[in-house]
Amino acid sequence: MTTPYLIAELGLLHYRNVDGVRDTARKVKRAGFHALKIQHYTTEDMLLEKKITQKQYGKYAERQISHLQLSQFALAVREEGLDFGITAHNMRAALDLPPLDFYKLGHGDTDDTPLCLEILKQAVIHNKRLFVSVKEDEEKYQAICNVLYETGLVPYTILGTTTEYPTTDEDTITRLFKWKAISSHIAPELFPIPLVSNLTYLELHVKPDIEPPSPVWESKDLSCSWSLSDLPKLTAGL
Repeated sequence: MTTPYLIAELGLLHYRNVDGVRDTARKVKRAGFHALKIQHYTTEDMLLEKKITQKQYGKYAERQISHLQLSQFALAVREEGLDFGITAHNMRAALDLPPLDFYKLGHGDTDDTPLCLEILKQAVIHNKRLFVSVKEDEEKYQAICNVLYETGLVPYTILGTTTEYPTTDEDTITRLFKWKAISSHIAPELFPIPLVSNLTYLELHVKPDIEPPSPVWESKDLSCSWSLSDLPKLTAGL
């Protein structure tokens, strides 16, 4: 039996705190995970590209990190023995990145063709794996898979996913686990732990042990995020 490659998705819950990211990396490594990932964007461009509204601007601006901070996060995570990667949500966030161990396109960004091409280019330049989250009932994702297959430029993995935060429907969860690689938004209490051993890749939302510095850090990701102390339950049988 092959142990799946486990990615802890910290998302936007990094709190711009390198010590907190290091602590999270240490604990997910101890639990048997192989990588940690965060989300990255530039607020001005998110607004210009209409991915956020003016009302959301202040919240996103407070959670934005610089490329320097991103490099500090990468160093801290790697020092704990984990791979480090990001999901970039807009073009400027994807440019001039420090070398990463893998790159990710979220299911909500795959209709942004310039962004997709830039992330693919970064993966090619650094010869690193590209992850792409897809929702099985949308044809555009199949088109992306075809492009990646035809280019043959980088190793890539398609992650099946859902768009409900948290995912609680039993039929949806059953269908999701027909994929061999998944990005999970399943409510932790409903997660089918015995099925993890059937996977090759699993991306799982986690939340840090430190408290958020302000209410702007509240995120829908929290509804499907695992506490660090519960992660050993997931990996105990692997």
